[in-house]
Amino acid sequence: MPRLPKDTFDWHPDLVKAASARYAYSHLHNKRDQTAWREALRYLQESRDPIYIQKGGQNKGNIIGIPKSITNDAIRQTLSKIVSGEELVLRPEMEGLSGTSVDIGKIPYYRDRIYRDGGYALLAAMYSATNKFPTLLSESDIKARARPYTDNKIDYDYRTREHGIWKCMDSLRY
Repeated sequence: MPRLPKDTFDWHPDLVKAASARYAYSHLHNKRDQTAWREALRYLQESRDPIYIQKGGQNKGNIIGIPKSITNDAIRQTLSKIVSGEELVLRPEMEGLSGTSVDIGKIPYYRDRIYRDGGYALLAAMYSATNKFPTLLSESDIKARARPYTDNKIDYDYRTREHGIWKCMDSLRY
């Protein structure tokens, strides 16, 4: 464990508490960043290095000790803002979560959760057709009606090989 320079404050315990509260808050409210906060909390708990602001020298003012394994830029910026004093360790909405210890192994979380998939968009587009009698809808009309109901791509993307909403037609046929 590296030594802490004289007259410097170790932010490590405060950052663990902040990451724990932010992870519990994002898990409680089912936010999309809960996986990133979970990973950051795990890396902070595994790390025993002190986290401090460099007092002098060429790197004066730089934050030293945030684990390099935290690769999410938004998480790193939030932790840096906490250390530099631009953001509170515990925001007011997270005050009740500060005393809770988060055991990473016990809280389930979802990976790559699909919120609004293509099947829902296709059914909603066909339902939103204003005609009372069943008529044929053009492909461009279906695309225009389905766009507000999905977060996925509409068409097949040849660069990334991601299927659009038309792939789910196979499962909707039966």
